Amino acid sequence: MPAGESKKPFAVHASVSVHKLYLELQMQAMLEGRGDETLAAYRQIMQRLRTDPFEFGEPLYPLRHLRLHMRNCSLRPLVVEFAVSAEHHMVFIKTFRLMSAELS
Repeated sequence: MPAGESKKPFAVHASVSVHKLYLELQMQAMLEGRGDETLAAYRQIMQRLRTDPFEFGEPLYPLRHLRLHMRNCSLRPLVVEFAVSAEHHMVFIKTFRLMSAELS
């Protein structure tokens, strides 16, 4: 890649139910006093999913027929599970989870 040319970002997709889940987790984190930390983790996760999803987190298993690679990552206090398509340059968020307050 020529100097100064940036890589094309991955398109990140999530269903309405995943968006709702994140908002519920964010509200729960706010009530627990972890709202700022959760929002910061969400922003970092989204940035990494756009820029380097194959280097982000840990591989789980391939979905060969769909040509997807399932991965997960924890960035305190959030955990995200997602699929990556190298062929289509896309990421599909499967779910978010909030770590317990004791772990984060």
